Amino acid sequence: MKITQRIGKLCLLLIVSIFSTTAFSQLSGGGDLNPDLKAPKKAQEKWMDLRVGLSVHWGPSSLGGEEISWARDRKIPKEVYDNYYKSFAPTKFNAEEWASLMKRWGIKYMAPTAKHHDGFCLWYSDYTPYDMESAKYKVDIMKELSKACKRHHIMLGAYYSNLDWYHPDWAPYNFGGPGPLIKKQNDSPNLERYFTFFENQCLELINKYNVDFIQFDGEWDKTYTHEVGSRLYRRFHEEKPEILLNSRIDIGRRSVGKGNHLYMDGLKYCGDFQDRERLVKHGNNVTAWLDHPWQAWVTIDKNQWSYNKTPKLMSPNELIRDMVGVVGNNGNYMINLGPRPDGAFEQAQIALMDSLGKWLHQYGKAIYETRGGPFYPYKGGVSTRKGRDAWLLVTDPTIQQLHLPALGQEPISAKVFGTKQKISWKKENNQWIFDLSTIENMQPVRVVALRFKKRVGLSPIKKVLSSYEIEGAKQLTNGLTVKYSSVSDAIKLPINIDALIGDQKVRDFSFQSKKEKTPYIELDLQKERKVYGIKIHRRVLKNNPDMKTMNLSISGDAKSWTTIWKTTKLEEVWDIPFNITDMGATIQGRSVRYIRIGLDSNKPVTLSFSKLSIYTKE
Repeated sequence: MKITQRIGKLCLLLIVSIFSTTAFSQLSGGGDLNPDLKAPKKAQEKWMDLRVGLSVHWGPSSLGGEEISWARDRKIPKEVYDNYYKSFAPTKFNAEEWASLMKRWGIKYMAPTAKHHDGFCLWYSDYTPYDMESAKYKVDIMKELSKACKRHHIMLGAYYSNLDWYHPDWAPYNFGGPGPLIKKQNDSPNLERYFTFFENQCLELINKYNVDFIQFDGEWDKTYTHEVGSRLYRRFHEEKPEILLNSRIDIGRRSVGKGNHLYMDGLKYCGDFQDRERLVKHGNNVTAWLDHPWQAWVTIDKNQWSYNKTPKLMSPNELIRDMVGVVGNNGNYMINLGPRPDGAFEQAQIALMDSLGKWLHQYGKAIYETRGGPFYPYKGGVSTRKGRDAWLLVTDPTIQQLHLPALGQEPISAKVFGTKQKISWKKENNQWIFDLSTIENMQPVRVVALRFKKRVGLSPIKKVLSSYEIEGAKQLTNGLTVKYSSVSDAIKLPINIDALIGDQKVRDFSFQSKKEKTPYIELDLQKERKVYGIKIHRRVLKNNPDMKTMNLSISGDAKSWTTIWKTTKLEEVWDIPFNITDMGATIQGRSVRYIRIGLDSNKPVTLSFSKLSIYTKE
């Protein structure tokens, strides 16, 4: 299927509010350079079923107590930092103990920093001397974890940095430049040679340690390219088809510049799941992420990822509610710890994780193997579902009555989780109202178990594409100018754009290609505004245009354009949101000055509009 057709199909499904898991299945895979390639659905589902994972930022840098990699040549002199490996002796590291703790904490998968930006490797690598084989205390961390995780049925992955500030072939040299253990060659830096090194090391992780997923990071460096990421995505999937690679194997997260967690275009850029680093509370929207695997990646220490002598830890209530909110938004939750240099975890971190584990062991049925819904996230909580069961997870302790939209089938029972205590509820104005006032001693999350006669699906939702109207946006009615590639001979110039964007529909606006087959109109809003959406009303004529696609693009300078919508089907009204997708969240509104509406046709064509409605708060 061509990319334009896929985008068009997706938009049309959104317009008619058909929200099934298949509608969004195109958002992960090999992108535009590997359109035939996608991780097996079974592998993605298996990973999503696990729901709770552990990230471990650790290595010789822990001896300095500052942030891993980022402290090199900044807070810690390069000469000191690069020699930590000589003193790195994790004598208290015990993979079996780590695995036992993970079981106690309810962890189902984990990923250590096999190689962070500083280049040190937690395994015995054939491709670099800067690894555990050169450390003071020699132990193959990845090998030990691989064996322990296999024994305890914990999925093992690996964090791997795309860039390497220690390696002489990486460019640009930064954070101190190359380290002493890898010989600098006459033509260094040599990126092709570096990417061969990159490839070989990841193949080691796949083949020697049998990792099931790789969590890449460092794609934000401009040296790294879409072409390189796409090539490596294909190579690793050819080696192990079921391997899962996060979206940072490619540059999609970086594609919009400074806000590099915003708007991941999964049709162009490759990746099998997405990370949202720390950005857990950015208005998650399960509507837009039904079956596209994503993960909130959050550190238990609010100030630092790696070992910190004076951490600022999350509270037990914060941790549990944070995790619940992510899973209810159809995401996985990966919590990060930073062990001490000797390989043991601090007691305060163990105690905090024990709180999470205790809660998960009691309420895990409402978390593991579930999907977000059946109710879309509501103020004060979320819900999860599996088969005929669903659970309400209420994180706001002040809610006494919970109002939710009625589903297509009514529950045959509603009880306080794990008890026989019934929860009373009633139906009123197409809403279900649950009485939570009788639930006692159930903090930080009140959990209500619902049982249905049939498999429960997602609740109906009203016209999501018009949700920018709910945001309080107002219709822009003046102050625009328009330019056009060509207009029909029947139109009197100049075009009255104020009439077109006013309250009344007009009959005399159209644009027509003469020699060209790609006519367009371009709206100038006169200044950059936050636009929430646009409605295009088509003047219905007897003869429909011979249109291949219609598209809408936006720009801040009229030079660089981003296409945000395409369709192949004629409608009387097209309803187009200006959303940003933030690794699992749909955030309304985009900063725009110029809007271009264009056609791609088989022959010269005329398309007439009767009204344009542009919604903005400015």
